[in-house]
Order: sequence, then C-alpha cells, then structure tokens
Amino acid sequence: MPFPCILLQIRKTDRQLSQMYGRYLAKSGMRSTQYGLLRAIAAMPEPFITDIGRALSMDQTTVTRNVEKLEKAGLVETGPNPNDTRKKMVRLSAYGKACLDAAEPHRAEAQQRILDGLGEEEAQQLLRLLAKVSDLAQQ
Repeated sequence: MPFPCILLQIRKTDRQLSQMYGRYLAKSGMRSTQYGLLRAIAAMPEPFITDIGRALSMDQTTVTRNVEKLEKAGLVETGPNPNDTRKKMVRLSAYGKACLDAAEPHRAEAQQRILDGLGEEEAQQLLRLLAKVSDLAQQ
C-alpha cells in the first residue's frame, strides 16, 4: 500500500481545525480568518501589507483584499508609510482591538480542547513537526 499523501492529510486537518476554531470564534462574532489576520497585525508594530503576507505566508494581493475587508468592518486602519507612500501601514483600530480581546477567550477554549486531547508533550512535538514541514516546503 502506498504511503498516504501528506498534502491531503494536512489540508483535511487544516479544514477541520479551521471549522472547529471557527465555531468557537463565532461566539464572539468573529471568523477565524479575521482573527488570524488581526492577531498577526497586533503582533507587529504598524506592519506593511508585505510584512503581514510574509508572516502568514500569504501573497500580497490576498492580504490587501482581506485588509480592505477588515478596514470596511472598522477593525483596522491603514495609512501611507511616511517614508514610502507606495506602502500601506496597517494597525488595529480601537474597535479591532476590542473585538480581538473579546475573541481571545473563545480561541483559548478551542486551543485547550486540542491540548486536552493531545497533552502538552504531543502538542509541542506537533508544533516542532509543523515547523519542520514548513521549512521543508520553503526550500
């Protein structure tokens, strides 16, 4: 029997995890895609679109489109870089920070569900394996 396709297993698991986290985050009115972008933006001091894309392994067009949606929802604010007006700087709005803070307990609850099922040692091992796979994919 051939070895199972790693790509298909990872994509299936990604969809299932996204759906599970989505159910938990929906309690706060946020989608998992919004949460991921807001959390990445919050972790960086006024990042550019390219910085966000690099951090999330997303192309610039996708990040731009999603940031525009977040801006229309009032979750982020954008502005030109004073040193290079071709680059957009992004930051959380006060409303975006409040929404992210409100979603955090629900994200933590979802994560705890995974940790309870795996245990901390296996979860740490999983994170190491995912980082290794990510590194291999970028080579």
